[in-house]
Amino acid sequence: MLSALMANSAVVLAEQSIEFDEDMLVGKSIPRGGLARFAKTDRAAPGVYEVDVFIERRFVQRAAVVFQLMPDDEIAPCLSADLLHAAGVQLSAAAMPSAACRPLADWAPGATAKFDSARLRLDLAVPQALLARQHTGAVSLAELDAGVPVLFANYDASAWWAQSAQNNAPSLFATVQTGANAGLWQLRQQSSFNAAGNSGGVRWHADRTWLQRPLPAWRSQLLVGDAPTPGHLFGSVMVRGVQMVTDDRMLPDGLRGYAPVVRGVATSNARVSIRQGDVLLYQTTVSPGAFVIDDLYPAGINGDLGVEVAEADGQVQRFTMPYVALPQSLRPGQQRVAWAAGRVADVPNTALAQLDWQAGINNMLTANAGVRGASGYAAGAGGVVLATALGAFGFDVLLARSRGHSASWQWAGRWSQRLAGADTNVGLEWLQRSPGCLDLTASIRTYADRCTGATRQLGVTGNQPLGRWGQLYVSALLRRGDEAPTQDYQLSYSVAVSGLSLTAMLSRQRRSAQSGMRGTQGNTALLSVSGNWGEQRTVGASLTRQSGSDMSTISQLQTTLSGTLGTRASYGIAATQARQGNTALDVSLQQNLAAVTLGASAALGKSHRQAGLSARGAVVAHAGGVTTGPWLSDTFGLVEAPGAAGADVRDGSGATIDGAGYALITALQPYRYNDVTLGTQALDAATELLSSQQRVAPYAGAVPRLRFKTRRGRAVLLRLARDDGQPLPFGADVYGPDAQLLGLVGQQSQLYARVAEDVTELSVQWGDQPGARCRVQLPAASSEASRAGMPSATLCRMATGAAAR
Repeated sequence: MLSALMANSAVVLAEQSIEFDEDMLVGKSIPRGGLARFAKTDRAAPGVYEVDVFIERRFVQRAAVVFQLMPDDEIAPCLSADLLHAAGVQLSAAAMPSAACRPLADWAPGATAKFDSARLRLDLAVPQALLARQHTGAVSLAELDAGVPVLFANYDASAWWAQSAQNNAPSLFATVQTGANAGLWQLRQQSSFNAAGNSGGVRWHADRTWLQRPLPAWRSQLLVGDAPTPGHLFGSVMVRGVQMVTDDRMLPDGLRGYAPVVRGVATSNARVSIRQGDVLLYQTTVSPGAFVIDDLYPAGINGDLGVEVAEADGQVQRFTMPYVALPQSLRPGQQRVAWAAGRVADVPNTALAQLDWQAGINNMLTANAGVRGASGYAAGAGGVVLATALGAFGFDVLLARSRGHSASWQWAGRWSQRLAGADTNVGLEWLQRSPGCLDLTASIRTYADRCTGATRQLGVTGNQPLGRWGQLYVSALLRRGDEAPTQDYQLSYSVAVSGLSLTAMLSRQRRSAQSGMRGTQGNTALLSVSGNWGEQRTVGASLTRQSGSDMSTISQLQTTLSGTLGTRASYGIAATQARQGNTALDVSLQQNLAAVTLGASAALGKSHRQAGLSARGAVVAHAGGVTTGPWLSDTFGLVEAPGAAGADVRDGSGATIDGAGYALITALQPYRYNDVTLGTQALDAATELLSSQQRVAPYAGAVPRLRFKTRRGRAVLLRLARDDGQPLPFGADVYGPDAQLLGLVGQQSQLYARVAEDVTELSVQWGDQPGARCRVQLPAASSEASRAGMPSATLCRMATGAAAR
């Protein structure tokens, strides 16, 4: 009908005005000029709308906005100071306490608003001078969703049976992760169950229990209970106690990872462009004077950055900044802090305290330091990362002393560089360790084999892109010390040609003879090719050859076929032929159901057989009942859509709205906006989704509830006529009993609307004069025309005064 046609057209013609030639309309219509409200996509009836608010194409939030009819017969949003403050508009201190809404131009002179009624999107354009600086991907604290109280459990169970010369016992294994949320406090627990045949016994073990809470004011997360310590400076250990760890997920996209701060001076309104090679990484406009760019996205690869400042008068200044980083590098001004206090889990009477600190000092220097103390153990660590024109250098030192052992030390260095011109990425790592006991776990448990032996180690990596000819990778690791020297080498090459992926790899491992033990060596060669066969199948083949001093040469050819069956099932088939005559066939199948993911596997070989079953899913208890679904991440969502049973959640998990009106979103990205969409193909004829997409930004570990409004009722299709038999004016408004606008009268005086089952009367209005209103008595749902889906001829009886609405 007309409303649907307008909605479809609004997306395409968002920037255009449409002129209706009313002389082309046959029959009576609304008064001349009455169709002008349809000439622009930003026209709508005055009222309150739930809209997505954007400023400079950046999403701000979803809000209920009042749209008022202005003196010039246009509608305009009436905006609050709180909404504009959240959007980053700088308001005067006197204006901030005001609770009244005002037109945008009253708050910010020169600002404009554009409303797309079809998409319920409000775009604000505000002069740059009135905008506070916003980092890309930033989400305000007011927009973060702490979620609703829930109890949930993830489960992953598998049954396995294999028959071979070495094994002939069935086994059952399951992991269970449970949780409870109340506000920002989140309780978590992990357990495992294992039952093995042949007297393997049955074992249930509570692996760890902890309480967590995000602390946005400190950009950190609080952990109480069993949790591993960070492994940046010391080896990670499980601690039962209290920890607070910096959470980089709270940073905006433009402040994550490492990138240098770019500083310069502009003499006019200038355009600043930053490139790495031929790739444009960043571009913005700056005002005259000194400028700072500190939200440059990490480039992902090392390589100098070219900065170009184009002035308004045409002059251009250029300079180069070195860009090279190691994983430990931080942006200037960024810090990471982690502290822990408690005892080592599963080790009685072993207290532990630890403090880690990392800081980006400037573009060139990142520093880190830490201390760890435990019963009978003390350690300290420190280091730096230097970004220079010759590459990124990292140096770390670790000193430790434990009861019953002499002091020990370890120093390590790293170097990484991208060779200009050849695009070659090269890395070196070297390590030297004294005899002693550096490792805390080995120290407190007196693992003698881990507390002795000096070690020297050198590692080399290289990566060479070859353009359309593929990529070459090489690595080598040499280790010497009190144990037998070892060498590991690997060379691999990969390329994609005409839809096929080809990989070749050679590796060699060698262990030298020492202390009466003979040396060993092994070699592996692999050649594989894979490609798509149709839209839903992938085929591949690989040839592997293994040889060594302590084994006979083994060669095998494996052919694979994998794909999907519809949208919820996948399969895999592998056939293996070995040189010695051993053959095997492996088959696996996975089915994603709305409430659980099921899997099955089977294998048959010359000397073995295998079969397995698995089930993986989740159960969530909430205020609205109990909902089942696929396996959940730590941050997930609860969808509520009353009466929308069968609608699918389009997140790839296969979840659908159940009979109670709920479904689970398996994973949400914390501290980022997530768009959640429902599919409507499976909805019954009596249900309509008023909106099919919502946006949410949750805290880490939160379970936000997304409520999708639905309208239940019967659909009516009428051909209306007035008392005198004349059709109703084209474009007349149709209202329900609560004065809610339901739609418009379309061509041939037809009306399509969805109304509640108990609604028996509608009103139609096409002007303010007394004779421009009438009432419609709806036919019964069981009428012959309604059952056939044909327009039902219905009279619209004339009414006067306000009674029409």
